[in-house]
Amino acid sequence: MQLFRRPAISLQAGSAAALPSKGAPWGWFAVATIIIANMAGLIAYQRYMGGDFPYHDEWRFVGRLQELPHMGMLHYLFAPDGIYFTPVEFLIWYVFYALTHLNIMLIRYTGAVVSAAVALLTCVMLYLKAPQKNLIMWAAICIAPFIVCSFNFWATYGISIESLIKPLMFGIVLATCWAAESLVRPRNKLIWLVLCIVGSLIASGIYAPGLVLLPAIILARFLLRRRLDWTQWILTLVAAALLAAYLIAGHGVGSRGAPSNYTLHDLWVCLYSAFGLLGNAIMSPFTATMGLYTRLVGVLIFGVQIAGMIYAIRQSAELRHRYMIPVTLSLYNIFIISEILVVRFHFPGFEFYPRYAVLMLGGPISMLFWITMCTPTRIAGHALRIGVLVVMIIAVVMADMREYHVAPYRHANIRAERHFLMSLSGEPDLGQQSTFHITSRRLPLIYPGLLYLRANHLAMYWQPR
Repeated sequence: MQLFRRPAISLQAGSAAALPSKGAPWGWFAVATIIIANMAGLIAYQRYMGGDFPYHDEWRFVGRLQELPHMGMLHYLFAPDGIYFTPVEFLIWYVFYALTHLNIMLIRYTGAVVSAAVALLTCVMLYLKAPQKNLIMWAAICIAPFIVCSFNFWATYGISIESLIKPLMFGIVLATCWAAESLVRPRNKLIWLVLCIVGSLIASGIYAPGLVLLPAIILARFLLRRRLDWTQWILTLVAAALLAAYLIAGHGVGSRGAPSNYTLHDLWVCLYSAFGLLGNAIMSPFTATMGLYTRLVGVLIFGVQIAGMIYAIRQSAELRHRYMIPVTLSLYNIFIISEILVVRFHFPGFEFYPRYAVLMLGGPISMLFWITMCTPTRIAGHALRIGVLVVMIIAVVMADMREYHVAPYRHANIRAERHFLMSLSGEPDLGQQSTFHITSRRLPLIYPGLLYLRANHLAMYWQPR
């Protein structure tokens, strides 16, 4: 069934379709109010949690900062950490260390501002790419900030640096996709190429999944343009160089503990987890029923992405390129799912985890692009778009309401851990180490004599371990 007609207009920059409509000022006033409200909500959430000390994995960054006088700035930024190579993340840590004495709460507040900025960028891009300025478009734009700034990302917000760098990473991905779309323009092609490469370098320096951004752009351009030019070859060479540099710089990237024989059950568990990861972008399960609903949302996201890409590829040559952004986001999302599953598949009992949820934002955001850019000619097409929007709205509301009820328990846990760390007077026993995530790597950082929260807020940073 042909649910969508081919649009009769192209949405290149400067076209009449991209110009503001008469109702736009009122619409943008509502969008601005929503974005500001979401930013204020995130700031209030972080203030309520009060996580003003390094939490979980952040202690290893604190330990590296402590060694700055001995290792030097360049070694600090570019030395690999575990199996990850994240110089951009290290740089952000250093900036807050140098300028704010590592004010953890300021990192969290900055993350809220970054999330709001990414939400604004998403709304602007949705508006410019929509061929029709109608209620469906404004509904998609208004729901976008709630998806980008959702309290569903509680596992990410619980770690201060991740509440900043992961939204930043998705913002870089969006901007880079926008730049890649402009590579077809005959003017300033070199500038857009440089912006694509710089954006990909920043994304790959933030987190490992950033490595798949350039491959997603390359494949999307090939599917939509169906020819190669010099910019495509340069992007391919840079993508290969980034992957090689990451593999050389990282430690232990090999498949440790990988099962020797894969069974059909293993593949089913892998697929089952993949849909959970996709659904995590909108909501995180707390019960078995919500877990099933999360996977169903993941199936919906995957289905819309595949259907959207097939629809875009079937368009005429002059119209295919206008779908560059949603196709790239869809491929980027699928590549990240594959990368995480390949790595985590080596760990027995792997289950999807909401800490990765922000990395999956390409899924629901690509759905918003497909909803606004496809112009249905039949009632079934309109019903499909409205139905997908309703499912997304319900999922976001359920996730945020659930976190509203669970937040007091998280607040109590953080307060308990803070009190525990401040009250240490001897080496923690095994039970305390397990309860408060005091691992063997973390223990030397908090005891003895270098306790982060004791007396001097910065005492930990001025003396070697």
